[in-house]
Amino acid sequence: MSLVARLFAGCLIVVTLAVFGAVAVGYGIYRFSDSGTVRGGWNEPLDGAQTIDANVDVDNGDVSIADSLPAGPTVTGDVALQTEYRAGTDSPIARSWRVDGDTGIATLGSEPVNPPLAALRWLRSPEQATWDIGFNPQVRVDLDVNVAVGSAQLDLTGLSTLRFDVSIGVGDAEIIVGNATAATGVSRVRVGVGTVRLIVPEDVPVRIQVTAGLSDIDAPDGFDFDGTHYTNTAWQNLATDASGLDIVIETGTGSVSLSSLLPATPGPVEAIPSGGADSPPTRSTRPPVAATPVRSFPSHVDGGVPADSPPPVAGPSPLTSRSPVDSSLDDRRR
Repeated sequence: MSLVARLFAGCLIVVTLAVFGAVAVGYGIYRFSDSGTVRGGWNEPLDGAQTIDANVDVDNGDVSIADSLPAGPTVTGDVALQTEYRAGTDSPIARSWRVDGDTGIATLGSEPVNPPLAALRWLRSPEQATWDIGFNPQVRVDLDVNVAVGSAQLDLTGLSTLRFDVSIGVGDAEIIVGNATAATGVSRVRVGVGTVRLIVPEDVPVRIQVTAGLSDIDAPDGFDFDGTHYTNTAWQNLATDASGLDIVIETGTGSVSLSSLLPATPGPVEAIPSGGADSPPTRSTRPPVAATPVRSFPSHVDGGVPADSPPPVAGPSPLTSRSPVDSSLDDRRR
């Protein structure tokens, strides 16, 4: 090789290394710079809405959904939803509410951005966002939850859920299934890389289809498998004209766990708020508990009784009460 060729090759290597070094340094400064934090709360009135279409879309964070905020009273009265959120200042917040006829449309989470900027925002890994959302249990809710990287925890036992669709790119999904009488369609859970944990009260009829790529599937004896679907005893005893929940789970790599919740979820109880005995009671699907900053989901052992499950209470269970909603499924069991 001539001297000129060697000099050219050496210069090319030096320039290449310099470019890679500059990119690495720039990326490090961008990724680990302080993005700051913004916190806030939000609530909206029903304004006559009888159904809520909720779309939750988060780039990087954790989402929890129930009939109340963590350690707070059940959402009641003319309030449609309540939220508390925390996010990085470089992740603009999206929140909107409008009522179209008798349907309220809610959008929460990260502000949509163009694909190049979205890629940069994901690479930076800003402070992980948290969204705690409580919906009014007297209103039917249709849920769409999308999390790119993070987790979703849905406690639907106190809600009248029409359908839920949960998609997570990388992370975990934990869902406590609620009232089956309002179901209108197939609910879905999709996780690319991570875990899915589906918890079903014993008196809620469910049929579950699992498509798992490299995922392990763990189902207790309370679920029968016919080669295509997992069904519980409540589904097997389902009357022809009754409704149940059809759920499809799709995963790439990770694990899928099915659990039974015993005893069956209790009905609403009257709870005395912290204001004292003279304060008006609030509706709650759980007995009063000590305040905690984070919602606690129950622990289970293959169909056993969760360690922190509440004792049965008097009164009808929302899981067995009939709903005036047309609860026919797209694919009803015959």
